[in-house]
Amino acid sequence: MEHQNYHCGITANIPVNEAIAGVNNVAAWWTENFSGSTAKIGDVFNVPFGETFGTFKVIDVVDGQKLLWQVIDCNMHFLKNKKEWQDTQILWEFKPVGKSTEIKMTHIGLTPALECFEDCTGGWDHYVKGSLFKLLNEGKGVPDHEDYSAKNKQ
Repeated sequence: MEHQNYHCGITANIPVNEAIAGVNNVAAWWTENFSGSTAKIGDVFNVPFGETFGTFKVIDVVDGQKLLWQVIDCNMHFLKNKKEWQDTQILWEFKPVGKSTEIKMTHIGLTPALECFEDCTGGWDHYVKGSLFKLLNEGKGVPDHEDYSAKNKQ
């Protein structure tokens, strides 16, 4: 259990290419304060939440199957080790099932041994199982923005 990465999955009632486009539309489900690009290998993007931020690099794309993002910088202001996410990875896997798409997300390196595991698990549950799910299935996510922050709702 100590080495088990955070993992979750959702199903979207859309084709795989639309599901991938939705995941890549970070501002529509994670935070409106997103900057950068998620379009291709080598792209860099930033996801800020006040003092806390993560900077990611797209390190792998397998068309129609997976995306892999590497955390290249971060500041988790509420933790003793503010760089706890540094060098962790976010793996997105996509599988068409009929007219739907199964999406699996794994935060490689986010394990129960980390200080932020509980808070970050709650955050990922909100953003992936809640906001991204709504974006893909209902057309509108619930991203973080100036007037709303999931971290204040926990």
